[in-house]
Amino acid sequence: MEEAFIIQLKKIILDHLEDDQFSVSNLASEVGLSRSQLLRKVKKFTGISVNQLINNVRLEEAAKRIRTTNDTASEIAYQVGFSSPSYFTKCFQRVFGYTPSEFKNNLGEAIVDFNKYSKPAKKNKITFFNIAMLSFAGILFAIFSYGLFINQFYARNELQTEIPSIAVLPLLNLSEKKEHAYVTDGITEAITYELSKSDSIRVISRTSSMMFKDEKKSSSEIAKKLNVDYIMEGSVLYLTDSLRVTIQLIKPFPKERHIYSKVYNLPFSDMLQLVGDVSNDVAKNIRLSIDE
Repeated sequence: MEEAFIIQLKKIILDHLEDDQFSVSNLASEVGLSRSQLLRKVKKFTGISVNQLINNVRLEEAAKRIRTTNDTASEIAYQVGFSSPSYFTKCFQRVFGYTPSEFKNNLGEAIVDFNKYSKPAKKNKITFFNIAMLSFAGILFAIFSYGLFINQFYARNELQTEIPSIAVLPLLNLSEKKEHAYVTDGITEAITYELSKSDSIRVISRTSSMMFKDEKKSSSEIAKKLNVDYIMEGSVLYLTDSLRVTIQLIKPFPKERHIYSKVYNLPFSDMLQLVGDVSNDVAKNIRLSIDE
């Protein structure tokens, strides 16, 4: 029953493979379950989230097409539901250990090497049996090679997606006073430190994130350079006796979207509470995003 259910889900995903907007909600509707019911069942049967399952099916199908067609990586990216070829390449390399072109070449070289060690038969000795056996051996080797990559795919994908990464960008100081700039940087550093205490999130170092202070770059550009899944940005407004801190959590890929945003209003004396609240809220919403 469990296996039949997962097979049904994979078939639905494959039926909507080119639709980059196909989501967890769409899948739940197709299978006749509520979103929460689908999340629970997939987690129980597979140990992974629904998003991970969709991603697995897309990348596994991409690997098959790379191996069996002459389509470019960009063409295959769109075919399997990725709206960004560069993001597709990043995901593919993260789980397979190779870029799409390296993946294709590696399989090709492996098969060539195998055939290279086959002793050529004399022309008058070639029989239908010889040809059939060589062809069968070649097919077995190809299947074996592909199987190794697929096993590696599932092992890596589960590990990688379990630990999301985030860059905490320097908060903007909306005050003209220089001393406030130091406090703002201190808040950024404190939030970075608090988030880094979590074993479930990989936090980019403050030094790397500070490189983008006052930079006019998009979230996707910064995320690509730092190789992270999430970006946290925000600003600090200094009032007479309090702070107004605005925080935004952004997921740049595959399409940029805001996961969480909030305005925190606290007196100066509660600055430590502010750091803790922001860190907890960001970590919580990253986990919710993964489970979608």
